[in-house]
Amino acid sequence: MDTQQHVATAVSLDPHQHLGLIVGLVVAASLALQTALGPAMANICEAIKATKRFPEGYGGVISLALGTGLGTVAGLLACAQSAQFTPLWVGIGAFAGLIGLGAGGVRSHLVVQGYQQQAAQEQSTANQAAQPPANLTVVKTTEDEAA
Repeated sequence: MDTQQHVATAVSLDPHQHLGLIVGLVVAASLALQTALGPAMANICEAIKATKRFPEGYGGVISLALGTGLGTVAGLLACAQSAQFTPLWVGIGAFAGLIGLGAGGVRSHLVVQGYQQQAAQEQSTANQAAQPPANLTVVKTTEDEAA
């Protein structure tokens, strides 16, 4: 088989294989986005929480909703670029935003929280080691009285 036939065979995928390839690429790109954009997403969520419009503990929900929304917008932009509305692209964009941006923000937030808790535990341990025991009493022995 020469190179042209090999390329033609690789390109001629049935629709299910084509969709599988696209979803696989989207998932791979989304996982890369988790690491690259997760800290930025966590900071955006912290800024949103600082407005006091959401109760404490909703940072993950904010991150997932924001990531899904941005992914949906990316899917809509892909539809606009292709000049035909394909709901599949919107769904793939939403999925990519959910697992890429949303989950990346949650993961980054949890990592930062873990570091903060670990630092607080280390500080607490250091403070306890630096302080002398509070319940020291002086006991006189017979050797002290003899001297």
